Amino acid sequence: MSEAYQTSGWPVFMRPKVAAKYLGVSEAVLYKWVKEGKLVQPLRVSVGIRGWPQSELKRFADRYFMRQEEV
Repeated sequence: MSEAYQTSGWPVFMRPKVAAKYLGVSEAVLYKWVKEGKLVQPLRVSVGIRGWPQSELKRFADRYFMRQEEV
């Protein structure tokens, strides 16, 4: 089963493994960012399934990596 979910008319949600790969980091770094408040908490997509909307991860990447280039 795919780790990214899309239901007709709904945004694509990425589970932690796929979200980490999308951002080029480990799952541990992903959750570290959540704990530090840099990244929003994952949403409950279904019972036992959490993920982030792909659009939120893209916004985060645009902000986070843009800031890294400025340093």
